[in-house]
Amino acid sequence: MDFSLVTLVIPFVRGFGKLHVNLYVPSELN
Repeated sequence: MDFSLVTLVIPFVRGFGKLHVNLYVPSELN
């Protein structure tokens, strides 16, 4: 596996997870 590819994908996946947290958490709290 290409290490440079991993370093590009991991931050994207983390940002995508944060996006889901920001969308779903407030709707559950309200």
